Amino acid sequence: MWFRKDEDAGPARRSGVPSLTSADLLITGKIVSLSELQIEGRVEGEVLAGQLIIGEGAEVKGWVLGADVTVRGCVIGNIRAKRLHLAASARVEGDMEHESLSVEVGARIEGSCRHVASGIALPDEIAAPPKANGASAPGTSAPGTAQPETTRPETA
Repeated sequence: MWFRKDEDAGPARRSGVPSLTSADLLITGKIVSLSELQIEGRVEGEVLAGQLIIGEGAEVKGWVLGADVTVRGCVIGNIRAKRLHLAASARVEGDMEHESLSVEVGARIEGSCRHVASGIALPDEIAAPPKANGASAPGTSAPGTAQPETTRPETA
């Protein structure tokens, strides 16, 4: 009744509306956003996003993987991104792999930076542009990354 039965009705969709976590929120576990995610609170776990902004007062403890990642706050863990931007307020304690990197004066890095000319492997859901109907492209996970679990509700 509430769910469409056609093939494009799966939960893996790009909404076009950014997701935002507030400054007083602590999330423990894995976050997967197919489009834009802005973190203002704290995360302890993995973050996978197409476009990720880690706010000035935010803290992420764990892996960060994304197509376009901007760090204004603190990341304690490794970062893999196609495009990585570290703002002046950024603090990173971990290793970074990137295709392109920009660092503002004042950003602090404790770890290694490695340019990956052959490209950063991302899961298809966050790497591919959305289809015209809003559904993400089907595919498998990139090596070393977990694909988000998706389930379709049972219909009677």
